Amino acid sequence: PPVPVAALRDYWHGFDYDLDADFPDLPGSLSQYRCLNCGLHWFEPALIGPPILYERLVKWPPYYRSEAWEWDISIDILKRRRVDDVLEVGSGTGEFLERAARVLPRCQGLEFNPAALAITRSRGGIASDIPLPSIDGGRSAIVAFQLLEHLARPDIFLKTCAAKLRPGGVLIVAVPNQDGFVGTLDANYLNRPPHHATLWRKSCFQVAARRFGLEFVDYRTAPLELRQYKIHLRRGARRGRTLAGKLTNRMRHLTVELVAPLMFLKARHSLAGEAQLAVFLKPST
Repeated sequence: PPVPVAALRDYWHGFDYDLDADFPDLPGSLSQYRCLNCGLHWFEPALIGPPILYERLVKWPPYYRSEAWEWDISIDILKRRRVDDVLEVGSGTGEFLERAARVLPRCQGLEFNPAALAITRSRGGIASDIPLPSIDGGRSAIVAFQLLEHLARPDIFLKTCAAKLRPGGVLIVAVPNQDGFVGTLDANYLNRPPHHATLWRKSCFQVAARRFGLEFVDYRTAPLELRQYKIHLRRGARRGRTLAGKLTNRMRHLTVELVAPLMFLKARHSLAGEAQLAVFLKPST
């Protein structure tokens, strides 16, 4: 469905970010498209979040996570592959780098948000703002968590990662799962431009592997959490503006709180959680 710009404008106002200052003359809505070949979703006009948007978000404590489902899984994969070095692109405030450095050699980050980069360095992490195309090649492993969906040209990013890997090198990416919980929420404006420019599903990675000469060797989805399932059940609810509307919303909230734990045991087998992880291998020959 199209994305109403008025709703985007109101949402980002809550983060003290002025959408119209960076994107003047916006239409009434953004059109959403889906590739019939790979299933990738994108939006027009394209809105790519500028640095100031992420400067606003870094002040929001939940934005840069202290825990992520994909981190320990990725570290385990990289340990089993016995990688010699790890480059994280979009390393944020350095939580994954700090964790990975305990068990993996030569962990380095690339980060272009100055505030996040400063936090990483203050924690002792090794990170820089060098553009990915300018780094040395021959990398043993490259990881990128919750990054692809922000980029104007994710195809160029994946092609560059493939070029920077040595033969036998590993690329791991994690993004929101459009086939999971987040894909059921039409009004999830963090999953829309200017924050997320594209929406991804498994088929996107299968096509990308063939296009960029990589082997698609592993794929995993985060398990559904009870709090996510409750949000899923409440989707479509509108803010009550009258007494009757507020009472209806309150009853719906109480009903979800009562039934969600019972329904969740079955739902978690058919509905995936928020994230998905894809693992690629650069062929040795």
